[in-house]
Amino acid sequence: MSRVVIEAGSRLHAGFHLVKEAFYRIDYAGAGFYSEQPRVLLEAVECGEPRIDAPDGFREVIKRVMEKAPVEACVSLLEAPPLHHGYGATTQVALATYHALMILAGRNPTRKELVEAGLHLLGRQEGSTVGTILYAYGGFTIAPGVPAPPSISPVILPIPADWRLVIVQPELKQGLHGPGESRVLKSQPQPSERIRYVMSRGAHLLLVGVMRRDLSLALDGLRLIQTATGQYFSKVQGGAFRSDLARLVDEAQRDGIFLAQSSWGPTLYTIAPSDSAESDAKTLRLIASLAGLEARVTVSRPRNRGGGLRGS
Repeated sequence: MSRVVIEAGSRLHAGFHLVKEAFYRIDYAGAGFYSEQPRVLLEAVECGEPRIDAPDGFREVIKRVMEKAPVEACVSLLEAPPLHHGYGATTQVALATYHALMILAGRNPTRKELVEAGLHLLGRQEGSTVGTILYAYGGFTIAPGVPAPPSISPVILPIPADWRLVIVQPELKQGLHGPGESRVLKSQPQPSERIRYVMSRGAHLLLVGVMRRDLSLALDGLRLIQTATGQYFSKVQGGAFRSDLARLVDEAQRDGIFLAQSSWGPTLYTIAPSDSAESDAKTLRLIASLAGLEARVTVSRPRNRGGGLRGS
């Protein structure tokens, strides 16, 4: 195959269910959902003189992967979520690049091989393994945490097909990333026993809610895990949510809509039944406007498959 087009989704982070467990040697373990939108679309073509066609922030991501690849190619990033906005875009683009180049080389990797490459070859595990697992499998995951063992068996569940992810992307600054994020993750103190309890309780309810296809239960769990994660990082981001997102979150809550913050934001999201998701999106657009924020609000289907060849 001389031309490959890979399509992948976006990771929406639910928060952490386990942090700083020194006895078990686990630093951070998170959970998250895979969304059809915004998507990653990447093309790789065999060529004699490698070339990268991608926005500036993604060029280095793709270049680092190409340096480890067994084939020379021209790579074009046709679509991608914005970098450092809570979508896990770096991980999704890195893995899409690796996946495409391996197929060009005649080695279509298994899902397990994609996870292992993401974690150990591409190094996508500093704060969370969620994005790597979701690229490989899709759906919803409760991840086993970092540092990751040599081989993992992730918990993966399909997201009910009649649920929708209502995503709010305000036009605000990028979330914490790079060396700054690394310093924060390494320097965070041990959480209180209360925060530990709420994290684990939230993860339990969220997992069972997805298992039972019970959206109310899942949202209760998401609310708890978000609350505890936000409290744990409150000194870093200015509160349980980023300070520049707090008004939007509060106003949505007054209208009965719970918004979760994906990673360091600014992206927020909720989960709604398919028959009311557009109504929630309309309400959130109005709330954002009244709060003086430019925001893109979209309704996405869950993606219950990982990244792969377009159309497969």
